[in-house]
Amino acid sequence: MIEKVGNQGECFQCNVLTKQFTCRLCAAAVSLLLGPIGRWSGREIDASQAERLARSCLSVACSALSLARSAQMERDNKISNMAQNSSSLLDRYFKFMDVVNDPSIPPPRVYDPLSPTQLNDVKLIREVSAVLQKAKDDEELKKIRDAENEAEADDKKEENAEEDTEPKQE
Repeated sequence: MIEKVGNQGECFQCNVLTKQFTCRLCAAAVSLLLGPIGRWSGREIDASQAERLARSCLSVACSALSLARSAQMERDNKISNMAQNSSSLLDRYFKFMDVVNDPSIPPPRVYDPLSPTQLNDVKLIREVSAVLQKAKDDEELKKIRDAENEAEADDKKEENAEEDTEPKQE
């Protein structure tokens, strides 16, 4: 006799019987796989051991199934992301080709236009950079000229020293 319990018409006894049957099937499969190991120390697996074994088998199977489902979901997510990326790339390519083929269409803007204050800041930075670079270049030129002047002065001193050391013939 099967009694229906609940508003949705779930069969409580059917669920219990199904779980018991599943546990026994799992235990039988495990004991069949274990063979002589299942009859370790000369006795067969008793009902409580079979139930524990079945529960562990079911939990392992359920966890493996959940891992497989999560892996499948991850693959599905990757596939959907790849599809979205490829469709957006194709859309951008077709827009690009429209711009290339029709010169009357203005090219698309990649960046938003700068505000006037940002433009002023950029101009100021460029001017300051140019002034600093010019000062640096002038400094380097001055160092080079000073080095050349010192080299010329050293050469003149050496020439004068050589002339002074030579005896004058009269």
